[in-house]
Amino acid sequence: MDENKLLYYDVYGRVNRIYASHNRSYGFEQPYEHFHAKYELNFVVSSIPTRVKTLGRIYNIDKPHIRLHKPFSFHIASVDEIYEYERYVIYFEAQNIEFASGIIDLHKLYSEDFTIAPLDGESLVAARSLAEALMRDVDINMQRFALAGLLALAARYKIVPSGTETDLAELNYISKVNEYIGRHYSERLTAAELSKRFYVSEQKLSADFKSVMNETLHHYIVGVRISKAAGLIAQGKTPLEAAIECGFVDESHFAKTFKARLGITPRQFKKKLISENEFRD
Repeated sequence: MDENKLLYYDVYGRVNRIYASHNRSYGFEQPYEHFHAKYELNFVVSSIPTRVKTLGRIYNIDKPHIRLHKPFSFHIASVDEIYEYERYVIYFEAQNIEFASGIIDLHKLYSEDFTIAPLDGESLVAARSLAEALMRDVDINMQRFALAGLLALAARYKIVPSGTETDLAELNYISKVNEYIGRHYSERLTAAELSKRFYVSEQKLSADFKSVMNETLHHYIVGVRISKAAGLIAQGKTPLEAAIECGFVDESHFAKTFKARLGITPRQFKKKLISENEFRD
């Protein structure tokens, strides 16, 4: 990633706003992975092949769907230019739907970095109506009701996406490894220690992980730590504090790894956060 290809962020966006857009284009290509400080909901109307990459894993979706991205989770999407790509993109914060907390559990709905909810028939028609209402209505309360409806649809139809063709039992086992890494990324994590925890040989764990995730276990762990650290910096932590909380041995090692993955140092990243906003008046 060069100096002109920085991450998107909306860290300092106004808290009471729901940011929404409706877009059509032939093809879609994002040149780099990025994250947002807010919750993200993508409603894709088109029945076309859509490719999404998040935390090193690739997903291919070929039907209308709602796509959810957790705050501070890196992701990137693309569509071949021969297809017309229509989508609604919505960014919001938890307080935007506090009134529906008894119905929608955001923590549970966004428990994974990436979730999809395939839609068709009545669910697709309902999602389209809600998205259009959200775009059309300038009243913030009506927007919140429309957003709550879209989230309720996502909760109703969401599935656990798989990024590669593999045996279901193997996928579940690797998914559990990923979940463990997501909870314990600040601790010492090695193939030897993880293989003991999941009762497989170190060789099998390494081979299965590479087969399912298309990257090595070590590379994935480092990617999770960098992603979490970037999120902490975006929330106001210093690079040193982020490095310590994410399990790096020292700030120098953290800075080198951060730059190798994202193209800029943690301090350059923090400085950019002050001046770069995805949404502007």
